[in-house]
Amino acid sequence: MAIQLLDLPSEILAIIFRMLRGEGLNTTLTVSSTWKDIAEPVAYEFARLELLKRNRANEPWNMPAKSLELLQTHVQHLAILTPSYSVRDEVHPDDNFASRTMSDRYAWLCEALLPKLLRLKSFSIRRGPALPATSLHWIGLSPAGNDQYLRITMDKLLPVLRSLSALQYLDFLGLDVRPKDIDTSGAHPSKCCCGELSMLMKRVKTFYLRLPYICTNIFSAFQNDAVSGSTYLQDCVINTSMGLDDDLVIEHATGCSSSMGLNKTVNPAYLQTEAQEKVKLMPQIKRLRIVYHTYPLGNTQAYDAVKEKHFRVSEQNWTEVGKEIKDDQASDWELFDDVDVFESDDNT
Repeated sequence: MAIQLLDLPSEILAIIFRMLRGEGLNTTLTVSSTWKDIAEPVAYEFARLELLKRNRANEPWNMPAKSLELLQTHVQHLAILTPSYSVRDEVHPDDNFASRTMSDRYAWLCEALLPKLLRLKSFSIRRGPALPATSLHWIGLSPAGNDQYLRITMDKLLPVLRSLSALQYLDFLGLDVRPKDIDTSGAHPSKCCCGELSMLMKRVKTFYLRLPYICTNIFSAFQNDAVSGSTYLQDCVINTSMGLDDDLVIEHATGCSSSMGLNKTVNPAYLQTEAQEKVKLMPQIKRLRIVYHTYPLGNTQAYDAVKEKHFRVSEQNWTEVGKEIKDDQASDWELFDDVDVFESDDNT
Protein backbone atom coordinates (compact mmCIF):
# COMPACT_ATOMS: atom_id res chain seq x y z
CA MET A 1 0.00 0.00 0.00
CA ALA A 2 2.81 2.41 0.91
CA ILE A 3 4.57 1.65 -2.39
CA GLN A 4 1.36 2.42 -4.29
CA LEU A 5 0.99 5.75 -2.47
CA LEU A 6 4.57 6.67 -3.30
CA ASP A 7 3.81 6.07 -6.97
CA LEU A 8 0.86 8.47 -7.09
CA PRO A 9 1.19 11.45 -9.46
CA SER A 10 2.30 14.67 -7.79
CA GLU A 11 -1.02 16.36 -8.65
CA ILE A 12 -2.97 13.69 -6.73
CA LEU A 13 -0.55 13.83 -3.80
CA ALA A 14 -0.93 17.60 -3.60
CA ILE A 15 -4.73 17.20 -3.33
CA ILE A 16 -4.32 14.62 -0.56
CA PHE A 17 -1.86 16.84 1.30
CA ARG A 18 -4.25 19.78 1.13
CA MET A 19 -6.89 17.59 2.78
CA LEU A 20 -4.37 16.73 5.51
CA ARG A 21 -3.44 20.36 6.19
CA GLY A 22 -3.27 20.98 9.92
CA GLU A 23 -3.57 17.26 10.72
CA GLY A 24 -0.74 14.91 9.92
CA LEU A 25 0.98 17.03 7.29
CA ASN A 26 4.18 17.52 9.29
CA THR A 27 4.53 13.75 9.63
CA THR A 28 4.01 13.42 5.89
CA LEU A 29 7.08 15.58 5.26
CA THR A 30 9.33 12.84 6.66
CA VAL A 31 8.02 9.93 4.57
CA SER A 32 10.17 10.43 1.48
CA SER A 33 12.07 13.12 -0.36
CA THR A 34 9.46 13.04 -3.14
CA TRP A 35 6.62 13.59 -0.70
CA LYS A 36 8.54 16.35 1.03
CA ASP A 37 9.04 18.25 -2.23
CA ILE A 38 5.28 18.16 -2.84
CA ALA A 39 4.07 18.58 0.75
CA GLU A 40 6.25 21.55 1.73
CA PRO A 41 4.66 24.03 -0.70
CA VAL A 42 1.21 22.84 0.45
CA ALA A 43 2.15 23.16 4.12
CA TYR A 44 3.24 26.77 3.66
CA GLU A 45 0.42 27.98 1.38
CA PHE A 46 -1.52 29.22 4.42
CA ALA A 47 0.10 30.94 7.40
CA ARG A 48 -1.07 32.74 10.52
CA LEU A 49 1.51 34.82 12.36
CA GLU A 50 0.89 36.16 15.85
CA LEU A 51 2.63 39.50 16.25
CA LEU A 52 3.03 38.83 19.96
CA LYS A 53 3.65 35.51 21.69
CA ARG A 54 4.33 34.88 25.34
CA ASN A 55 7.30 32.73 24.36
CA ARG A 56 9.49 35.28 22.60
CA ALA A 57 11.58 32.51 21.04
CA ASN A 58 8.53 31.64 18.91
CA GLU A 59 7.84 35.16 17.68
CA PRO A 60 7.89 35.53 13.87
CA TRP A 61 11.35 37.08 13.51
CA ASN A 62 12.84 34.27 15.60
CA MET A 63 11.60 31.46 13.37
CA PRO A 64 14.27 29.17 11.88
CA ALA A 65 15.86 30.45 8.69
CA LYS A 66 14.60 27.41 6.77
CA SER A 67 11.00 28.00 7.89
CA LEU A 68 11.22 31.68 6.98
CA GLU A 69 12.58 30.78 3.54
CA LEU A 70 9.74 28.29 2.96
CA LEU A 71 7.22 30.90 4.08
CA GLN A 72 8.63 33.53 1.74
CA THR A 73 8.71 31.07 -1.15
CA HIS A 74 5.34 29.37 -0.83
CA VAL A 75 2.85 31.38 1.25
CA GLN A 76 -0.22 32.52 -0.68
CA HIS A 77 -2.61 33.35 2.17
CA LEU A 78 -1.27 35.22 5.20
CA ALA A 79 -3.17 36.30 8.33
CA ILE A 80 -1.52 38.59 10.87
CA LEU A 81 -3.02 38.20 14.35
CA THR A 82 -2.87 41.15 16.74
CA PRO A 83 -3.03 40.60 20.53
CA SER A 84 -6.39 39.64 21.97
CA TYR A 85 -7.65 41.24 25.15
CA SER A 86 -6.59 38.23 27.22
CA VAL A 87 -3.05 38.51 25.83
CA ARG A 88 -3.02 42.22 26.65
CA ASP A 89 -4.16 41.50 30.20
CA GLU A 90 -1.54 38.79 30.51
CA VAL A 91 1.36 41.15 29.87
CA HIS A 92 3.34 41.73 33.07
CA PRO A 93 5.92 44.49 33.63
CA ASP A 94 8.56 41.90 34.46
CA ASP A 95 8.11 40.16 31.10
CA ASN A 96 10.02 42.96 29.38
CA PHE A 97 7.98 42.57 26.19
CA ALA A 98 8.54 46.28 25.59
CA SER A 99 11.89 45.50 23.99
CA ARG A 100 9.80 45.28 20.80
CA THR A 101 6.83 47.61 20.61
CA MET A 102 3.89 46.90 18.33
CA SER A 103 5.25 49.62 16.05
CA ASP A 104 8.50 47.64 15.82
CA ARG A 105 6.52 44.53 14.95
CA TYR A 106 4.65 46.30 12.14
CA ALA A 107 7.94 47.71 10.87
CA TRP A 108 9.37 44.18 10.71
CA LEU A 109 6.24 43.06 8.87
CA CYS A 110 6.48 45.64 6.08
CA GLU A 111 10.28 45.73 5.81
CA ALA A 112 11.45 42.16 6.36
CA LEU A 113 8.52 40.01 5.31
CA LEU A 114 5.88 41.46 2.97
CA PRO A 115 8.22 42.60 0.15
CA LYS A 116 9.49 39.01 -0.16
CA LEU A 117 6.09 37.30 -0.40
CA LEU A 118 5.91 37.31 -4.18
CA ARG A 119 3.13 34.69 -4.43
CA LEU A 120 0.82 36.26 -1.86
CA LYS A 121 -2.85 36.25 -2.92
CA SER A 122 -4.64 37.16 0.30
CA PHE A 123 -3.65 39.21 3.33
CA SER A 124 -5.51 40.03 6.51
CA ILE A 125 -4.91 41.69 9.87
CA ARG A 126 -7.29 40.71 12.64
CA ARG A 127 -7.35 40.16 16.38
CA GLY A 128 -6.12 36.78 17.55
CA PRO A 129 -8.17 34.34 19.63
CA ALA A 130 -8.54 34.92 23.35
CA LEU A 131 -6.58 32.66 25.65
CA PRO A 132 -8.57 30.38 27.99
CA ALA A 133 -8.61 31.62 31.57
CA THR A 134 -6.81 28.49 32.76
CA SER A 135 -3.72 29.39 30.71
CA LEU A 136 -3.35 32.92 32.07
CA HIS A 137 -0.53 33.38 34.57
CA TRP A 138 -1.15 37.00 35.46
CA ILE A 139 -4.25 39.16 35.05
CA GLY A 140 -4.49 42.93 35.02
CA LEU A 141 -3.17 45.76 32.91
CA SER A 142 0.34 46.80 33.75
CA PRO A 143 0.80 49.99 35.79
CA ALA A 144 3.88 50.55 33.64
CA GLY A 145 1.62 51.13 30.64
CA ASN A 146 2.44 47.93 28.77
CA ASP A 147 -0.92 48.07 27.01
CA GLN A 148 0.30 51.25 25.34
CA TYR A 149 3.16 49.63 23.42
CA LEU A 150 0.78 46.94 22.17
CA ARG A 151 -0.87 49.60 20.00
CA ILE A 152 0.23 51.41 16.87
CA THR A 153 -0.35 54.88 15.47
CA MET A 154 -2.17 55.19 12.16
CA ASP A 155 0.96 56.26 10.31
CA LYS A 156 2.46 52.81 11.03
CA LEU A 157 -0.20 51.27 8.81
CA LEU A 158 0.86 53.27 5.75
CA PRO A 159 4.14 51.38 5.10
CA VAL A 160 2.23 48.10 5.37
CA LEU A 161 -0.32 49.27 2.79
CA ARG A 162 2.45 50.46 0.46
CA SER A 163 4.19 47.09 0.75
CA LEU A 164 0.93 45.38 -0.19
CA SER A 165 0.56 47.66 -3.23
CA ALA A 166 3.73 46.16 -4.69
CA LEU A 167 2.42 42.57 -4.58
CA GLN A 168 1.44 41.47 -8.06
CA TYR A 169 -1.01 38.66 -7.27
CA LEU A 170 -2.86 40.08 -4.26
CA ASP A 171 -6.63 39.77 -4.77
CA PHE A 172 -7.99 39.64 -1.19
CA LEU A 173 -7.46 42.22 1.55
CA GLY A 174 -9.11 42.11 4.97
CA LEU A 175 -8.27 44.61 7.72
CA ASP A 176 -10.13 44.50 11.04
CA VAL A 177 -8.47 47.09 13.28
CA ARG A 178 -10.42 48.58 16.19
CA PRO A 179 -9.89 51.45 18.64
CA LYS A 180 -7.96 49.42 21.22
CA ASP A 181 -5.44 48.52 18.50
CA ILE A 182 -4.70 52.20 17.79
CA ASP A 183 -2.67 54.55 19.98
CA THR A 184 -4.63 57.77 20.48
CA SER A 185 -2.70 59.03 23.50
CA GLY A 186 -0.90 61.73 21.52
CA ALA A 187 -2.06 64.06 18.81
CA HIS A 188 -5.03 63.09 16.68
CA PRO A 189 -3.85 60.90 13.78
CA SER A 190 -2.87 63.25 10.96
CA LYS A 191 -2.09 60.53 8.45
CA CYS A 192 -5.04 59.53 6.28
CA CYS A 193 -4.72 55.96 5.02
CA CYS A 194 -7.84 56.11 2.86
CA GLY A 195 -6.04 57.09 -0.36
CA GLU A 196 -3.70 54.09 -0.12
CA LEU A 197 -6.60 51.84 0.85
CA SER A 198 -8.62 53.07 -2.12
CA MET A 199 -5.82 52.16 -4.53
CA LEU A 200 -5.65 48.68 -2.99
CA MET A 201 -9.45 48.35 -3.16
CA LYS A 202 -9.31 49.13 -6.87
CA ARG A 203 -6.91 46.29 -7.71
CA VAL A 204 -8.20 43.43 -5.52
CA LYS A 205 -11.31 41.33 -5.99
CA THR A 206 -12.34 41.20 -2.32
CA PHE A 207 -11.94 44.07 0.15
CA TYR A 208 -13.09 43.95 3.79
CA LEU A 209 -12.31 46.90 6.07
CA ARG A 210 -12.99 48.02 9.63
CA LEU A 211 -10.81 50.93 10.74
CA PRO A 212 -11.28 53.47 13.58
CA TYR A 213 -10.46 56.33 11.19
CA ILE A 214 -12.03 56.61 7.74
CA CYS A 215 -13.39 59.23 5.33
CA THR A 216 -14.91 59.46 1.85
CA ASN A 217 -11.39 59.36 0.36
CA ILE A 218 -11.82 55.61 0.64
CA PHE A 219 -13.43 55.82 -2.83
CA SER A 220 -11.01 58.38 -4.28
CA ALA A 221 -9.36 55.91 -6.70
CA PHE A 222 -12.63 55.31 -8.53
CA GLN A 223 -13.20 58.02 -11.11
CA ASN A 224 -14.00 57.02 -14.70
CA ASP A 225 -13.34 53.30 -14.49
CA ALA A 226 -16.68 52.30 -16.00
CA VAL A 227 -15.19 53.13 -19.38
CA SER A 228 -11.77 51.57 -18.94
CA GLY A 229 -12.86 48.58 -16.86
CA SER A 230 -9.63 48.93 -14.91
CA THR A 231 -11.09 47.88 -11.56
CA TYR A 232 -11.38 44.22 -10.54
CA LEU A 233 -13.38 44.76 -7.34
CA GLN A 234 -16.24 42.28 -6.90
CA ASP A 235 -16.95 42.15 -3.17
CA CYS A 236 -16.46 45.12 -0.82
CA VAL A 237 -17.63 45.52 2.79
CA ILE A 238 -16.68 48.62 4.80
CA ASN A 239 -17.63 48.49 8.48
CA THR A 240 -17.98 51.87 10.22
CA SER A 241 -19.22 50.31 13.47
CA MET A 242 -16.71 49.62 16.22
CA GLY A 243 -19.28 47.35 17.85
CA LEU A 244 -19.59 46.41 21.50
CA ASP A 245 -16.24 44.70 21.87
CA ASP A 246 -14.20 47.70 23.02
CA ASP A 247 -15.16 48.74 26.55
CA LEU A 248 -18.81 47.95 25.80
CA VAL A 249 -19.12 51.27 24.00
CA ILE A 250 -21.09 51.46 20.76
CA GLU A 251 -19.54 54.00 18.44
CA HIS A 252 -18.92 54.66 14.78
CA ALA A 253 -15.53 55.32 13.25
CA THR A 254 -13.97 58.77 13.49
CA GLY A 255 -13.32 60.78 10.34
CA CYS A 256 -9.73 61.33 9.23
CA SER A 257 -8.63 64.68 10.67
CA SER A 258 -6.83 65.74 7.48
CA SER A 259 -10.08 65.67 5.50
CA MET A 260 -12.82 66.11 8.11
CA GLY A 261 -11.23 68.01 10.98
CA LEU A 262 -10.74 66.85 14.55
CA ASN A 263 -13.02 64.41 16.37
CA LYS A 264 -15.76 64.19 13.74
CA THR A 265 -17.70 60.95 13.94
CA VAL A 266 -18.33 59.39 10.54
CA ASN A 267 -21.95 59.54 9.42
CA PRO A 268 -22.57 56.20 7.66
CA ALA A 269 -25.15 57.94 5.45
CA TYR A 270 -22.36 59.95 3.78
CA LEU A 271 -20.46 56.78 2.90
CA GLN A 272 -23.68 55.15 1.70
CA THR A 273 -24.31 58.08 -0.66
CA GLU A 274 -20.73 57.90 -1.91
CA ALA A 275 -21.07 54.15 -2.44
CA GLN A 276 -24.25 54.70 -4.48
CA GLU A 277 -22.32 56.99 -6.81
CA LYS A 278 -19.17 54.88 -7.09
CA VAL A 279 -20.97 51.60 -7.71
CA LYS A 280 -21.68 52.94 -11.22
CA LEU A 281 -17.92 53.02 -11.83
CA MET A 282 -17.36 49.40 -10.78
CA PRO A 283 -18.30 47.19 -13.73
CA GLN A 284 -17.57 43.88 -11.97
CA ILE A 285 -18.95 44.71 -8.52
CA LYS A 286 -21.39 42.19 -7.00
CA ARG A 287 -21.59 43.57 -3.47
CA LEU A 288 -20.69 46.98 -2.05
CA ARG A 289 -21.77 47.37 1.55
CA ILE A 290 -21.49 49.96 4.30
CA VAL A 291 -21.98 48.39 7.75
CA TYR A 292 -23.24 50.54 10.61
CA HIS A 293 -25.20 50.21 13.85
CA THR A 294 -28.59 51.62 14.73
CA TYR A 295 -29.66 53.56 17.79
CA PRO A 296 -30.54 53.01 20.57
CA LEU A 297 -30.12 49.22 20.62
CA GLY A 298 -26.97 49.01 18.53
CA ASN A 299 -28.20 46.44 16.00
CA THR A 300 -25.69 45.89 13.22
CA GLN A 301 -27.00 46.54 9.72
CA ALA A 302 -25.51 46.83 6.24
CA TYR A 303 -26.57 48.91 3.27
CA ASP A 304 -25.84 47.22 -0.06
CA ALA A 305 -25.33 49.85 -2.78
CA VAL A 306 -25.57 47.23 -5.55
CA LYS A 307 -28.96 45.86 -4.48
CA GLU A 308 -30.04 49.15 -2.83
CA LYS A 309 -31.27 47.18 0.18
CA HIS A 310 -30.56 46.97 3.91
CA PHE A 311 -29.53 43.75 5.66
CA ARG A 312 -29.30 42.66 9.29
CA VAL A 313 -25.85 41.17 9.93
CA SER A 314 -23.97 39.76 12.88
CA GLU A 315 -21.72 42.10 14.83
CA GLN A 316 -18.93 39.51 14.84
CA ASN A 317 -19.49 38.12 11.34
CA TRP A 318 -20.18 41.40 9.54
CA THR A 319 -19.12 40.15 6.10
CA GLU A 320 -21.94 37.59 6.03
CA VAL A 321 -24.85 37.82 3.58
CA GLY A 322 -27.27 38.54 6.42
CA LYS A 323 -31.05 38.82 6.36
CA GLU A 324 -32.76 41.40 4.21
CA ILE A 325 -34.72 44.06 6.09
CA LYS A 326 -38.06 44.54 4.36
CA ASP A 327 -39.53 47.99 3.87
CA ASP A 328 -42.24 47.24 6.42
CA GLN A 329 -39.69 46.19 9.06
CA ALA A 330 -38.72 49.41 10.79
CA SER A 331 -35.30 49.52 12.38
CA ASP A 332 -34.97 50.62 16.00
CA TRP A 333 -33.53 53.92 14.69
CA GLU A 334 -36.78 54.60 12.82
CA LEU A 335 -38.88 53.49 15.78
CA PHE A 336 -36.93 55.73 18.12
CA ASP A 337 -37.27 58.76 15.84
CA ASP A 338 -41.01 58.17 15.40
CA VAL A 339 -41.98 59.66 18.76
CA ASP A 340 -40.53 62.27 21.07
CA VAL A 341 -40.57 60.41 24.37
CA PHE A 342 -39.32 63.53 26.17
CA GLU A 343 -42.12 65.81 24.95
CA SER A 344 -44.07 67.28 27.84
CA ASP A 345 -47.82 66.87 28.04
CA ASP A 346 -49.44 70.31 28.28
CA ASN A 347 -52.71 68.77 29.43
CA THR A 348 -51.28 67.47 32.70
